[in-house]
Formats: sequence, C-alpha cells, structure tokens
Amino acid sequence: MGFEILPFEVQASIFKELLPSDLVKIWHDVPEMKQFITSGMLKIVTTSVNEMKLKYDFPDEFYFQYECESDSDEQRNQADLEFQQTFKGFNGSILVENLNKRNYRAHGLNVELFKPYIHEITWYCEDKYHGKVATFEDIIENSGGNLKQLTVENTGGDNFVLDVLPSSTSSRKVLQYSGVKRAEINDFKGHTLSEISTLIPDLEKLSIESKYWYTDTISNYKIKQGHSPFPEIDEHSVTSFNRLKELKIDGYHNDSYKISNLYLPNLQQFTLRDCFIHSIKNLKAPNLKRFGIHRSALFEISDLELHSLNALSINLRSKQEPTTGNPYAYQFILQDIKSNSLKEFSLNSSTTISKISGLYTPALKSATIVCFTGLSSSPGAYLDCEENSGLFNDCDNIEYLRLSGCTGILKHHKEYQSVKTLYISGAGYYENDERIRFDDFIVRSTFPNLENLEMYNLVLDEHEITKQILTQPSQLNKLELMNCTGFKIDQLSHHENLKSLLIENRSFEPFQNINMPSLTELEIGFTESDFVMEDCTFKNIQSLSISLGYNYSEPGTTTFMNNILPKLETLTLGDHKVMNHITTKPYPALRNLTIDHAYSLEITPSETLTNLNLSRNSMVMDLDIGEYEDLPNLDYYVEPRGYSFFR
Repeated sequence: MGFEILPFEVQASIFKELLPSDLVKIWHDVPEMKQFITSGMLKIVTTSVNEMKLKYDFPDEFYFQYECESDSDEQRNQADLEFQQTFKGFNGSILVENLNKRNYRAHGLNVELFKPYIHEITWYCEDKYHGKVATFEDIIENSGGNLKQLTVENTGGDNFVLDVLPSSTSSRKVLQYSGVKRAEINDFKGHTLSEISTLIPDLEKLSIESKYWYTDTISNYKIKQGHSPFPEIDEHSVTSFNRLKELKIDGYHNDSYKISNLYLPNLQQFTLRDCFIHSIKNLKAPNLKRFGIHRSALFEISDLELHSLNALSINLRSKQEPTTGNPYAYQFILQDIKSNSLKEFSLNSSTTISKISGLYTPALKSATIVCFTGLSSSPGAYLDCEENSGLFNDCDNIEYLRLSGCTGILKHHKEYQSVKTLYISGAGYYENDERIRFDDFIVRSTFPNLENLEMYNLVLDEHEITKQILTQPSQLNKLELMNCTGFKIDQLSHHENLKSLLIENRSFEPFQNINMPSLTELEIGFTESDFVMEDCTFKNIQSLSISLGYNYSEPGTTTFMNNILPKLETLTLGDHKVMNHITTKPYPALRNLTIDHAYSLEITPSETLTNLNLSRNSMVMDLDIGEYEDLPNLDYYVEPRGYSFFR
C-alpha cells in the first residue's frame, strides 16, 4: 500500500511522530514524499526569514517572522499577538530557529506560545563560554512535553566551555549541543559518558573537571560532599561517541562511579587525574594510543581491548581519612587486559594490589611495578606475590623490568632472555636509624643477557636473589646497589664485562686484594663506619669516588693505600677522614683530584692534572704541592680553607 492512499488523518499521525527537522530532511531527500508535507503540517518560526530561506529553500508560506528580540515590551507583545493569530487552528509541528548570536541569555523568546504544538528549537550561539545552562533548562521546563529537542548550534569555533551540564532528566533527554568538537566541563557532577555523548554528539575532545567530592563508601566518611546526587552507572554501550579522540577527567571523587561498557572507536588519548572512582571496565578502544591514570584511586581495571596502545601508566594513591588525614589501603584488581601493541606498562601503587591476571601483551618491552611503602605509618601497600608470581611468564620481549616491593614475582622458574635492564627493590626502610624490614623473597628467575642491574633494599647474604641474579655469569656492564645488606665485592667475580659499579651501604667489608680488570667507573658511598681499599688492582678504572653517597649522615674514615690504578683520571675521596698519607705519584693519568679531610698529601709533578680541589682540608695539613711549573696544565685549584675533622 502506498503512503498516498492512506487517509489524511493517518498521514498526519505518522508525521506527528517525526521531529520538525525530520520533515525538513524528508522534503529535501525524498522527493516522492515532498507533496505530503504542507505548510499546515510544518512551520519554520525564525527571527530571520531571509536567512532561513537560503538555508531551507521552502515556499514562503512555510515561514513565520517572529520579532522577539526587540528591547521594547510593546513590540515583543505585538510579536506574540501576531504569532497567536497566525497559528490559531494550526495542528502541525514547528521548527523554531533563533539566530540571536550575540548572547543566548538575552532573548525575548516566549516559549509559552509553543506549548500547544509539537516543536523543536535550534538555537544559534557564538558564545565560547557558557556559564550556566539555566536558560535552556527554563526553556525546556516552560515548553511542556511538546518540546522534542532543543539544539544549541555552536557557531563560535571548536572550543566550548560549560560550567555545568543539565541536571534534570527532562533536560538531558531534550537538550543537545551541535557542532561542538572540543568541550570543557568545569563543574562535573557525575553524568555518565552515555549521557554526555547524547548531549554533545560531535565531540572530538572532552575535558572534565569536578569541583565536588562525594561520600566515600569505603570508609563511610563524607568528603567535602557536594549537593548533587550520585549518577547512574554506565551500564549500556555508548554507540554515538564515534568521533571522540581525547578524553580527560580531572578531580572527580565518587567511588560509586563506573566507566564501563564503552566502545570508543576513534579515542586516541584517555587521562584520569586526581580522581576517586569505582572502576574502568569493558572498554574497547581500537585506536587508543595513550592511556594514563595519575594520582587516582579505583578498585578495578578490567576487560580492556586496546590493540593500538603503546603505553599504559597507572599511578594509584591511597585514600585518606578526612578526620585524621591518615592514609588507608584498599584492594585493587587489574585483569584481562589485551593489547597486541603495548610496549610500556607502568603500575605505581600506594595501596594493596590484590590481583593482576590475564595480561595479554606479547609486544611488551618495558614493565614497571612499584609498591610504595614509605614509613611505618603508611597503609602498607604491597603486591600479593603468591597470587601474582609468574606474572610476566608469557612476555618474551621484555628488555626493561623494574620491580619494587614485589620481587616475589620472580619466584617462578623463568629465563628472561630478552631482559637487558633489571631494577629490583625490596620493601625495606629505615626509621630512627634502625632498619625495619628488607625483602628477602625467593627468586628462581634468571637473566642470562642482563647488561644493567640496580638493586635496592635487599638482603644479599645467602639468599636465592644473590645466587640467581648477582653471582651468575652474565653480560652485566653496569651495577648499582643501595642499602643491600650482606654485599661482598667478591660476589662480582664472575662478571667479566662489568664496567660501572655504584654501591652505597652503611658499611662494607674491606676491599683487599680485589682484581677487576674490566671496571672503568667505581663509586662507593658509606656512612658512620670505616672503609678500607688496600692492595686492589683496577687496571682500566678511570673514575673512582669514595664519599657519603646520597644519604646525609655523619662521616666515617677512609683508608686508601697501595692500589694499582694506572689509568685513573678522576679521584674523589670526599666527606670522610682520610687516615693515611696520599700521593699522586702512582696515578700518572690523573686529571681531576678532590680530597677532603686529609692530614698528609703529596702532589707530584704532572702534565695531566687540570683540577685540584682541597677546599675542605685544614690549612695546617701536611701538604707538599711543589712548584706551579710542575703542574703546567692546572686550570682550577682551590686551596685548603681550614675545614677539617682533625683536631
């Protein structure tokens, strides 16, 4: 049956189900239906008929000039009267196009006139900054149920700033912003992304910032609670947010808020910063390249398919009790993350990581997991290593691996062939100069091609971490150790390629009769103890430093004698008291010399010495420096200035 043989009443009832803008589209796009759309069925009410004629190309009888923008009450009343007379008996629908671009709040539009009619309003606005949506919400409320859509057509460029989104349900169903590609929402109160996509469908970049915090159900505290209700949860897929390329949410605190069930086909960047929310789940973003969660708290991240992602960075913070300010931990889960492209993964946590599982990241090259512990008053962040050991067993391309406070991940037998740089740190710390705890987890993984190794806060006595990593032959050429008790220099005898060694402990066993021909750089830091380097041979060492290191403390003493260093260019004996006579004669290649607190020093003639710093020595020290002509290339010299520990 053809549409044309239907009774007029049936035709009219069908057309009444359509928006006025739909009738306009049918008029232009479906020529065979054009004859059924009459001026008794559709009217275009506008503040500028001439412009609307150019836009829509309808016959004259379809238009009504509505002079509502006059500053005169008399003229606006006359315009309302003309409207009422013209539309008396009208049974169609109305498309209202307001072309007042100066300021959308300064209008004379009497929406009460349109209540009896199915109508749609298109509002042109070139304002970039929209301080309130109250005007639009008032229009929607006063128009009654016959207002089917209010479209705000942005003509002021790509950037669009909103203080708030509409709060009422009716407003969220009717209001829509058109032509807005970049939007900032400065007072976010928990709208779902589904609602935002309906409200602003053309978005390419969305930045959300919240001024309100909400009830923290974990601790049952109210944290600066705002006056807005909790939002509905995103339980339905977003199907119309196809253009969104960048999403940023900043400062939103509501641990019932979920970002879930989203398909964002063109999203390239997603940032969550300083937020407390519930979870991010079931996110499919095939073009997402950058995903960062910074200084935020959430319970779960799961079911993500991100096959263009290059880097995933997660920084979890603990929560704080508002009344005391004390931090407390919560349980975090990361599971079922799939990415064929992910190369960098970083998880830094100040809370408990209860589970990490289902990571499918075959291209992963860099992996970092850091569990912060801080002082004993911290919430006790940790990774359940029994649950998560063997985490990277299926990642065969990792070149950089950093594990802090979670070395138990290495409990399973695995040979990490591709790892060249390894950083491992235990969950140890000092308090009131007392060692509280160091990790000594069982480690069964090996790293045969390791080139760079950093170890912090670990016990290196007879534990497997020493046997499996430190004393095994490898390609190691740089080693850095800090606060690793039980370290002995002879543990490194198998590393024939080691070139750089940086070590810092409270104390060391004496370095005596040590021969490490490959070493070119050596830095030693210690505190409040006696250090001895005697009768050692370092044939290729170029730089040697013995000092306090990075930790401020009282100095100790250094004994440095009878060492063979034929290629030494830089020597620093800093901070500590030097207990023996020092002469530069055994070091013919020496260029830079810094010595603190020496009581006896001989500077022999040298053509290579260019820098000499003795500023922290006593002016009465036993100094034999010879004549200046004996040091022809000396460019920098600081003489003793009287600062000394010797009495």
